[in-house]
Amino acid sequence: MLSFLLSITDESNHSRIIYLYNTYHDDMIKLARYRLKKAGLPNYELDSEDVVQNSFVKISKYINSINFEVSEKELRAYVLSIVANESKNAIKEHKYFDDIESHEEVISDDDFFERIEIKETYDMVIDKIKHMDEKYSITLLFHYSEDMSVKEIAGLMGISEKTVYTRIARGKRLLLELISEVI
Repeated sequence: MLSFLLSITDESNHSRIIYLYNTYHDDMIKLARYRLKKAGLPNYELDSEDVVQNSFVKISKYINSINFEVSEKELRAYVLSIVANESKNAIKEHKYFDDIESHEEVISDDDFFERIEIKETYDMVIDKIKHMDEKYSITLLFHYSEDMSVKEIAGLMGISEKTVYTRIARGKRLLLELISEVI
């Protein structure tokens, strides 16, 4: 995989890709396996390799916009948030194909518009979270979007559980303020 990544990136960024690969690959695999296994994907071992590869492709695409001056914890959290999102995409894709194989369901107009409204609201909230201070946004996304426990987040981010609780509480308060500006 590393040789593929180097082939798709500019030579001036090879050292960055190698650094990220050598430093975070194992943690990325662990997180992807955990997410996919928890979601019940039958081939989670193989799918986790795809998730990590897709994550590295995305990282390679935006390598010039990644700030390598941040702390090790922040860089790790950034990389793992990409894996979490790619895992979520893999789970959605798996469920999509499962849904196609199941019978066609007829959706009423009311149900249809309610689902659209819920989706639009969800997208707006996620957008607001992504524009918050990174320490709050990553914590909230891990906790609510990825259904991670406080203990899991603390271990993943290398911070105490108390800090995670504090970030969640402050992040929720900040998010409510941001949402009330829109509504």
